[in-house]
Amino acid sequence: MDNNAVTILNTEHRTPNTPSYSLNTTPYANSLFEQPWWLDIVAPGKWDEIFIKEGGQVLARMPVVKSSNGVRMPPYTQTLGIWLAPEIKADCEAQNRVLNQILDELAEYKSVRVSLPPQNDYVRPFMWKGYTVD
Repeated sequence: MDNNAVTILNTEHRTPNTPSYSLNTTPYANSLFEQPWWLDIVAPGKWDEIFIKEGGQVLARMPVVKSSNGVRMPPYTQTLGIWLAPEIKADCEAQNRVLNQILDELAEYKSVRVSLPPQNDYVRPFMWKGYTVD
C-alpha cells in the first residue's frame, strides 16, 4: 500500500467491553459529543466512524450515528461533526480534499442530518455536493 495514499476506513462499532481508545476516548474530537464514551451512551450499537488517513496519520475523523433513514443526530447531543488535523484545517485545498472524501463516504446514506460544531466553519464542499446548510 502506498504510504501517501489516502484511505477511508469505516471501523467496527466499539463497545465499552472492547474499547479502541485509552479510557474509551479519542484525541480526534472537537468536543465530548464526538467521544466514543458519549456515543456509546446515547447511541449504543448504532454509531460508526469515518477516518481519513495518509501515511498512517489521521487527517480527519467523523463519527456517524446510523438510523433506518441514514445518518442522524443522537439524543442529548448538541453537535456532531468532523475533526480535522491542524495542518489540514490550515490549508484550504487540503481541507477541501479531505472533506470531499468524507462526503463521498456519506453519499451511501439516503439522508444525513447533523449539527456541525463551530470548528466546521468551511461548509462549501457540503453545498457543492447538494447538502442544505442552515
